Amino acid sequence: PVWFELSRHHGGPEKFQKRFQALQQEITRSTSFIEEYASQRVEALSVVTPFFVRVPRMQLLKEPLAIQQEMLRQLFLSLGLKTPSRRKLQEVLRNIKREKTVAATERTEVQCSCGMIYFLTPGHRAERTSPPVMVGENIHYRELGISITIERPSAPRTLYTARYFRPGDRVGNTKLKRLLLSMRIPQPERALIPVIED
Repeated sequence: PVWFELSRHHGGPEKFQKRFQALQQEITRSTSFIEEYASQRVEALSVVTPFFVRVPRMQLLKEPLAIQQEMLRQLFLSLGLKTPSRRKLQEVLRNIKREKTVAATERTEVQCSCGMIYFLTPGHRAERTSPPVMVGENIHYRELGISITIERPSAPRTLYTARYFRPGDRVGNTKLKRLLLSMRIPQPERALIPVIED
């Protein structure tokens, strides 16, 4: 009965059937357009590291809702993760709008800091320390792809430990966290600041 009522308003069942099929094709075309556009935006905006994927928050939020959700889906795919359910994607978007941290999957956390959205990978939380090194030896930060050599020590010690920033680190009387905050380094990126401990 509903089909008959609708078709009567649209010039008969045949015309209504054609219009209905045209709308279905339009939806299919717009869905593929959304996927393609979101993929291009993610590729242009995202910065991918072994520890996180970073995207400007306002660039994501200025897009229409369907594109925001597709961009989130593409970001999860870029991390090699299974895409969360639609409900979970909506929860992640709500938390991004409120600038709150949310566990998107059991292996990934989404965090907002300094106008950026960070999709943190399990490697971000891993403890990274080197064995003690001596003056003149190379310290390898394998994850960052850099090497550092201590040539002139600031303190009369022979052994140093190379690691990454931890809350509570100090440089003289100043907390390293305050120094990094003044330089506007976002919280997820602070975990990757190389530190040599004497």
